[in-house]
Amino acid sequence: MGGGVPVGRDIMQTRGHILVRRWMPGAQMRSVMVGLAAAFCMCTGTLSSSTHAQCQYEITEMVFSGQPFIGLAMNDHGNVVGYINPIGGSDRAAFWSQSTGVVELTLPGAFNSRATGINNDGTIVGWQDTRENGDVIGKRAFVIENGVYTRIDPPVAAFMSEAMAVSESGRVVGNWDPDDGPLQGFYWDDGVFTDLGSILQGPSSRAFGTNREGDLCGLVGDSFFDGQVYVFVDGVAIAGDVIPGGVSSEGDAINNRNHVAGRGLISFEDALWRAIFWDGDSVTDLGTLPGTTRSIARDINDPDQIVGYCHNEFQADITPFLWQNGVMHSLQDLLSGNPDIELSIPYGILNDGRILCTGGTSDGQAGGFVILSPDNPRSADINNDCVVNRHDLILLLEQWNTTDSFADVDGNNIVNVFDLLDILYQWG
Repeated sequence: MGGGVPVGRDIMQTRGHILVRRWMPGAQMRSVMVGLAAAFCMCTGTLSSSTHAQCQYEITEMVFSGQPFIGLAMNDHGNVVGYINPIGGSDRAAFWSQSTGVVELTLPGAFNSRATGINNDGTIVGWQDTRENGDVIGKRAFVIENGVYTRIDPPVAAFMSEAMAVSESGRVVGNWDPDDGPLQGFYWDDGVFTDLGSILQGPSSRAFGTNREGDLCGLVGDSFFDGQVYVFVDGVAIAGDVIPGGVSSEGDAINNRNHVAGRGLISFEDALWRAIFWDGDSVTDLGTLPGTTRSIARDINDPDQIVGYCHNEFQADITPFLWQNGVMHSLQDLLSGNPDIELSIPYGILNDGRILCTGGTSDGQAGGFVILSPDNPRSADINNDCVVNRHDLILLLEQWNTTDSFADVDGNNIVNVFDLLDILYQWG
């Protein structure tokens, strides 16, 4: 990879500055709590337990029709954006909620479109193939904020732009293809378009994901086939390694701990991709499910649950997965009640464990998306594996004294001793 993005463990320093700023006021209290919690775990014999529990999932929403609505992103309110996929027709960006049902988005000049992201304020982003004055001008990113549509045009002549995700602050991230240069990532804030090419200093770049704070992830390098995963946090870009034994890595989603999920290329000749997890230190190959040879990660939540899919050559035998606590599970096998539903590609997972997944009836007569929820939720089960144990305790201690955190068990907007007491009370 050409350029000046630092590689390796420096990301821990960047992330460490963030954590010190948020955690230090409670450092002494946290030390006391660590000691008490460790003593509790030793007494109960669970500190060194390696048992992995796993939730079963139930379908809590199912939006199927003969003209499928494919859900690509979901916010914490359970609202979904994606596209209507008519047989023999062009895709049309759309929105779904329990109260409205499926609503096609109004996008001036669009003749093919998809909505790719939505935040908790209801800001929607995506892309549209566009005509202007009768002429096709190519793919363009768009944002709809407070009901107001804005087309995101690059600052110079470009073949295309596409929005991939949006943060809670309204930062839009995506990619653009200038006429006089290679494909690059961008971010857009309040009408200001920033090209990531000059920041990342690589021949080419992509931006695919963002988190609540507007931190980014993607890849930087010559192409998809020899790039490296990166994060862009507080104005600093740090690149990770390629997948072990492979030639590239790519970040497709980033959580609020700045951990990244995506994919890495093992073999260019065999188009052999594997799902990856990058915690800012090492890149982990997540492997595949039995009977498959390839995998791709699509999303990651704050407890580091990752969803994606496995497949064989030419996208055959697609099998959705959930990865957590170091183990990959077939989502289809986790469905409770054996519903007559075939799951396909999961596109999102929330901090409470809800999963957005495409699918259809087993007879192929209808399709669309489903929302899956853990069938035995508990407030102290921070990592959504249907047991309260050391994994939840570790996450709580990591998040000690933070606000607006996924580890806030009692909902009082700070992680403190009351959350610890809830974990100890619900233990097991």
